[in-house]
Amino acid sequence: MTVKAKPLQLSLAMIKHRHVAQSGAGRTGQLVGATVKRPLSIALVIRNLAGVIGGAERSICLLANGLAAAGHYVTMVSEDPTDEEPVFPVDPSVKRINVFRPRPFSSFRKFYLRRAPYWRLRHFLQWRFAHSQFKNSLRKVFVKFRPDVVVAFMPDATTTTLLAARGTGIPVITSFRTDPYSDFVSPTMWHPTEYDRRLRLALLHEAAAVHVLMPDFVSFFAPEIQAKTVVIPNGVTPGIDRAVGTVPRRPLILGLGRLAAQKNFKDLIEAWAMIAADHPDWSVEIHGEGEERPMLEALIRDRGVGRSCRLPGATKDVPRLLASGSILCHPALFEGFPRAPTEALACGLTVVAYDDCPGLSALLQHEQNALLVPRSEGPAGLAAALDRLIRDEALRRRLSAAAPRSVAHFTDEACTAGWLDLIERVTSGRPVKDPTPA
Repeated sequence: MTVKAKPLQLSLAMIKHRHVAQSGAGRTGQLVGATVKRPLSIALVIRNLAGVIGGAERSICLLANGLAAAGHYVTMVSEDPTDEEPVFPVDPSVKRINVFRPRPFSSFRKFYLRRAPYWRLRHFLQWRFAHSQFKNSLRKVFVKFRPDVVVAFMPDATTTTLLAARGTGIPVITSFRTDPYSDFVSPTMWHPTEYDRRLRLALLHEAAAVHVLMPDFVSFFAPEIQAKTVVIPNGVTPGIDRAVGTVPRRPLILGLGRLAAQKNFKDLIEAWAMIAADHPDWSVEIHGEGEERPMLEALIRDRGVGRSCRLPGATKDVPRLLASGSILCHPALFEGFPRAPTEALACGLTVVAYDDCPGLSALLQHEQNALLVPRSEGPAGLAAALDRLIRDEALRRRLSAAAPRSVAHFTDEACTAGWLDLIERVTSGRPVKDPTPA
C-alpha cells in the first residue's frame, strides 16, 4: 500500500496502524533466533525506492518483510517522484508513505544558488534546496505518528532523518551500505559539498546506533561512534546455488556488477588482454550495465580481445550464470556488502580480487577461497592470478570446494535476527553492543 502526500496527507490506515502498535494488541510473531517481546511501530526511511534496482533497495524491502513477519508494524517512507511500486517484493502488511512534492521554481533557484557569493553560504543554500523539503516532510510524519524507532538507509536519508527527529525523542538508527570513506569523505558521492560531508558525519553523534555491513568499516569512525556501531551483514540471495550441477562448468571468467568506475572492470579487460593468446579455449564475460559501457567496449576493441571478451548486458538468471562459470574476477575499488563475490563463492566459483578492497577483507582469504593480488601490481597481478588458476585445475578445484562453506553464515535469517536484536536494544534502552571482555 502506498500513501502519497499531497502535500502531506496521510491515510486513515496509517492512523489505525499506529494506534494498534501503541496498544500492543492484535499482532504477535516470531522469527528464528529472535522473539518479539511487543509489537513496535518501525519506520524505514530511504530517499528513493520506486522502480529502483539496487542493493540498498533490496535490503530495505527484505528488512521490512522480516520485521513484519516477526510481528512488528512497519512503514517505509520515501520521496519518489513516481507512484511505481518497489522492484523487490514487499509484504502486504507493510505500509508506504511517499512524501514527494514538486519543488517550485527549481530552475530559478538552481541558477541563483550557482551564483551565490561566498562558497560556504552557497554550499549551505545548495544543501537546503536539495534536502530541506524532505527533512520537513519526514518531521511531520514523525511528529504525527510517533514511531518507536526509525531506521534510515544511506547518507541521502540519514542526515535528513536525524535532523527531522531532533527534539522528538524518537531514536534513529543510521544504516550505511558501503565503504565509509565513500560515504563520508569522497567528494564524488552523494551531495558533493564540504558542508554536506561535515554535516553527515557530525550528526552521527545524535544517532542511537550506527549500522555497517562489514567489520573492517568500524575503524573509520571516532571511538565514541565505534562504541555504538553494529555490524550486520546482508544475506546471500536464497537459492542462488540452485543451478549448480545442472549445467556444465565452462572455461569462463566472469565479471558481475554495474559497469561503473567503482567496479573497475577495465583492469579485468587489461589483464585478460595479457593472457588471452595463451588460453584460446577460455573467455571473459562481464555482465551488467552502466555508464562505463562505451569506454569498456572501446578498450576491448583497442586490446584486440573482442572474440574472447564480451559485455552481454545485465542477466536475469544469475544462478545459472554462476553455475556455468569457473572464476569470478572482481577488481573493485571498494564495496559495501560485496554481493557478486559472495554469491559466486556460494556457487563454488574461485574469486580473484585486489587485497585492499574495503568490504572484501572479511570475506576473502588468500589461498583458501580466493587469490588476492596487491593493488600495486595492477592488471599484471590479476593476469598472473588468472593464468595460475587456468593452468592449475587442482588449485581451482580446492578453492572451489572451500568457497560455499566460507559464506554459509551469510543468510537473510541471520541478517533479520541481527536487526531485531539491535532494534530491541535501542527501544529498550540497552547498550547496542555487549561489553568487550577485558
